[in-house]
Amino acid sequence: MRFAGRRLGLTAMLLLGGCSLLPAADPGWSQPAAANNTWVYRCDQGLEAVARAEGERLWLFLPRQTLSLERVGGSQESRFQSESVTLLRTTTGAQLRVGEQSYQCVNDPRAAVWEASKLNGFDFRGVGNEPGWYLEIGRGVPSQLVTDYGSTRLVFDLPEAETESTAGVTLYRIPQEKLAIRIEALSCNDSMSGEVFSSRVEVVWGALRLRGCGRPLH
Repeated sequence: MRFAGRRLGLTAMLLLGGCSLLPAADPGWSQPAAANNTWVYRCDQGLEAVARAEGERLWLFLPRQTLSLERVGGSQESRFQSESVTLLRTTTGAQLRVGEQSYQCVNDPRAAVWEASKLNGFDFRGVGNEPGWYLEIGRGVPSQLVTDYGSTRLVFDLPEAETESTAGVTLYRIPQEKLAIRIEALSCNDSMSGEVFSSRVEVVWGALRLRGCGRPLH
C-alpha cells in the first residue's frame, strides 16, 4: 500500500493511435470508485483529517500524526478505534474523538476524489468537461485516462517526461496508444465549477482532443 508522503508537480501533451481499453468501473468521471474508501473530513474547531479504509483497518491522517485504527465489531460496522482515538463514520461525515476532545466532521466528497488519487500513488490529476474526463498519472503505478463520463478507460505506463523549450511545459508521448499529454504550469479555471487549478492540461488520444485543468498531488 502506498502512502508515500501524500507527492510531485508536472505539465504534459498527447498524440497518435491504438488502445488498451478496460471496462469502466467508475460511477462517473468526477467520482472514481477508488474514492469510495477515502474521506476528507472538515471538522469543527478547524480540524481537517483524511481517512482511508483498508479492509478492517482505517488510516487516519491528522495534522501532526498518522494513525492506524482497527474496525470495532463486524465487517459492516463503521466504528474504528486505536488506544486513544475513535472514529464513527456517519452518512455524511464522522464523529471523531481524539483523547478527551470530540469533533463533529463533514465529508468533502470532491476533495476526497483528489486525496484518493494521491493515496493510490498518482503524481498528477487532470479533469475536463463535455465530455467529462479525468487523467491520473504517476511513475511506478498504471496511469489512466477515463473519458465519456466514466464509460471509456485507457490504462498505460507513463514514460519519461519531455521538457519543451517553453518554461513550465512537460510532455508525455505514448505512441503505441496514439496518446500525448501536455501539462503547462499556468492557472486554469474549470469550465463547469469555476475552481482554479495550477495547471492547464491537453490530451490528444487518436482523433480525440481534450482540454482541462489539473494539479500535482504531492
